[in-house]
Amino acid sequence: MLKKIQKTVCKVLEEELLTVLAVCIVALGVLFVRAGTSISTDISFVVYPAEGMLELIQPNGGESWTVGTVHNITWNSWGPVNNVKIELQRSVGGSWTTIVESTEDDGSHPWTVTSPDTSAAKIKISKVGDPTVYDESANVFSIVAEGGGGAAIGVPGPLVPGIYNVSPRAFTNNSVVELTANGFNLDYGSKAFLGNTEITVKYAVGYKMIAVVPVSFPLGSYTFRVRHPSGQEGSYGSRITVYADEYEAFVVEQSAADLAMAPGALTEVWVKLQNSSNYTWKKDGTNQFRLGVVGDGSSIFYDPRSWVVSNRAARLFESVEIKYGEIGMFRFLIKAPSQAGEYDGFFAPVIEGVKWLSAPQIKWHVRVGAEVIPPTTGGEQYYSAEWVGQSPYLTLNRGEEATLWVEFKNTGTIPWLNYGSNPVRLGTSRPQDRLSAFRNGEWVLPNRPAVVNGVGTSTADGYSIAPGEIGRFTFVIKVPSRAGRYKEYFKPVAEFITWMEDGGVYWDLTVRGVSRTLTVSGQPKAPSTGGQPQSLVPTFEVQEPRVFADSVERAFSGLVGYFERLFSDLKGLFGSLP
Repeated sequence: MLKKIQKTVCKVLEEELLTVLAVCIVALGVLFVRAGTSISTDISFVVYPAEGMLELIQPNGGESWTVGTVHNITWNSWGPVNNVKIELQRSVGGSWTTIVESTEDDGSHPWTVTSPDTSAAKIKISKVGDPTVYDESANVFSIVAEGGGGAAIGVPGPLVPGIYNVSPRAFTNNSVVELTANGFNLDYGSKAFLGNTEITVKYAVGYKMIAVVPVSFPLGSYTFRVRHPSGQEGSYGSRITVYADEYEAFVVEQSAADLAMAPGALTEVWVKLQNSSNYTWKKDGTNQFRLGVVGDGSSIFYDPRSWVVSNRAARLFESVEIKYGEIGMFRFLIKAPSQAGEYDGFFAPVIEGVKWLSAPQIKWHVRVGAEVIPPTTGGEQYYSAEWVGQSPYLTLNRGEEATLWVEFKNTGTIPWLNYGSNPVRLGTSRPQDRLSAFRNGEWVLPNRPAVVNGVGTSTADGYSIAPGEIGRFTFVIKVPSRAGRYKEYFKPVAEFITWMEDGGVYWDLTVRGVSRTLTVSGQPKAPSTGGQPQSLVPTFEVQEPRVFADSVERAFSGLVGYFERLFSDLKGLFGSLP
């Protein structure tokens, strides 16, 4: 009956939605008329998935039903669910048997409880025709034999422990592991066993137990058992596996480990690690997962702007938690020592306050050479550049990508190469070597968007831009998520030799939060003096979103947004109803 009422109400809303919305708008109009200088309006809608949703009410765990008695299996449903299938599972992880293949979605089905008895039963209901819409008992319930005296709810028999979940089920033996078991009759004073070996019970409160597996526990596959103080035993249906693993973290991928740098220069490095330990790696909290310096001393590559401290290069990048089998990443800057020479840096993962994790060697080797300073007089070899032109400034939406380019004339005496150990690249500046918020995966490095290309002489190895010729740098930017106005400065650099002149070359990039069509007209003009592109002022025709001037208009704007989303969601919901 309740289901029929729900569908009737939905049908009325579908046919008379405009009338209902009109009444809402009139009521809100009255509110606007009475509004003072400020108004606050909260509107909430609950929209269920278009395919429908099910919620099992009974049995949901802890019940004790006797074989031969009749009980109602009850549930709630939302959306286009006409008929449901009901299934029974008698053991944790066991197969499902069908109670009824299809019954009307009226919220209740009488079931005569069948044998055999079990202390680990579950019921599952699913939408006929779409088994992805389903729900099942949150915990196990009991089926007891006829004449069994009607065991108390949640107690299947004389205090027999029931276990319906243990975590983790597989782990290495290179560290202590805490097994968490959920069930019933896991009472204080109970003992826990892994196979025939008793393990320490740390915590037991009836529905939950924590047992400790010591380090170097013998390898193998075991049954987890609990013995109640009454002498009764219960076991978990799935096996617990203990295996050997040399490492607690594996290096999946690492940035170039052999680097050539100028004195004091910065470059970003990174390493990806896979978690093969018995710990969840966490970015925050009291036991943070970090990349530390082997030996716990200060690193010669320490950069105070980007490192956590002098012996901790980085915290987890982006990910908040890394569970077993997942991959985490560290990204940080290496600062080259001020003296020429060759240097090694060794790093290892550490869980602060817990332990250093075993892992393959993580190492960066840095060769520092003397920086070449461009001479102020002719006759010697030097690098120099003069700005020629660039793509216009842009206004973009968050998450978009765009292609930029800039051209420089080689005014030095050394050809610019886009290959070899000293390629000429475009580098970030102001500050030099900063990490750009607009970088994307196609950049050479996070602070090197592009290598010189295109306009010069082609060779067997790549391009060579001879003195007097023009080189072009082309690259793609990815717009960050934060709206605002940015100035992105760049200048050419001969890698591991010298930076060229800072001509003040930049792009003025505006990031907005809504999608609009952008029309660009006009061409950039060359600056009249030096390398400052001050006359680069492209024109734009941009349709900006309306800015609401007062509180009533702001409230109405919010209301319009709510109704736009409501129409979209209700279309999907009503469109799927029979």
